[in-house]
Amino acid sequence: MNTSDTLRPSRGAAPRALATSIRTAVAAAAISLATAAQAESAAESTLSFHLMQIEAAIGGVNGDTTAQAVELRTRSGFQNFIQGTKIVAYDAAGLNPVTLITFPSNISNSGAGVRILVASASFVANTSPNAQPDFMMTNLIPPSYLAAGRITFEDSFGAVLWSLAYGGSNYTGPTNGTLDNDLDGEFGPPFAGPLPSTSTSSLHFQGLASDRSTNNFDDYRVTPAPAVFFNVSGSRFAVGDGSVFGFEVVGHCPGTINLTWSGATVGRQIAIIFAANRGSVVIPPGNPCDGTQLGLGAQSIQLVQTIGSGTNGINSINGNTSSGACGRFLQLLDLDTCRTSNVEMIP
Repeated sequence: MNTSDTLRPSRGAAPRALATSIRTAVAAAAISLATAAQAESAAESTLSFHLMQIEAAIGGVNGDTTAQAVELRTRSGFQNFIQGTKIVAYDAAGLNPVTLITFPSNISNSGAGVRILVASASFVANTSPNAQPDFMMTNLIPPSYLAAGRITFEDSFGAVLWSLAYGGSNYTGPTNGTLDNDLDGEFGPPFAGPLPSTSTSSLHFQGLASDRSTNNFDDYRVTPAPAVFFNVSGSRFAVGDGSVFGFEVVGHCPGTINLTWSGATVGRQIAIIFAANRGSVVIPPGNPCDGTQLGLGAQSIQLVQTIGSGTNGINSINGNTSSGACGRFLQLLDLDTCRTSNVEMIP
């Protein structure tokens, strides 16, 4: 049964651009990157490592503070020459550095938007499927650093290329870095909360692969569903046992947004549904999953599209949004089990 023919939108002035714009991406690494990062000088972006984000970080899983990971993401092509660079953790005063890893080698993938997963052995055991890190952590972030601290990506001389400070006012150390990834070299103020360690969520950058930093307070968010981490090859790993169906939406509206989900039924279809408001609409008889209550309201509700659940029930897609979609809402529906995801606002 074709869901797009049976789940009818209610009448209303829904932004049609959203209903037609989201298209399946092969993987998150295939996101189009026609952005400001491509305007960086050739000297800066050739055979380098400078244009790099700390995309995600997690200090523990369900209270196990030995299950840690940091994910980098290249902002441009040819940033794969990372040998000798390092990821460093600092305490709440910005002191007592602990080197989580000094990269022993480069990576082979020179594309833009490539993720580099650095993780501990316990993190691998707490993901579904079991994660395949590109590099293993040499040292862990000390538990005393999780409430407030700083994680940096640094060159071999100690210059801070990307800074992620967290803990709000409890972090009192420096938040500055070079101009490579932040126009004024100031990555603060810190993210307001601690580095996640008591759930399956991570701290996650809300921009796209090409984006510079503005400040940690605005740029990062705790994932609303189990975090999904990626490695260099583009493989995806959900934190936890994979039983929770949920998603995250990041990006820019109007403009490009990205949806990443996990916990869907493997080999089946999910529906992406849009509405102008939250609510409790019940899918009417004659439709797939009829009788299921959504977390969306009736205003402008419509099916955006159906799409395969992805390998291991994890997938990622991107598309463009019009200004009329901004501040509106999305929810996913597993068409095999009729489970619903969290409801998220389009950023």
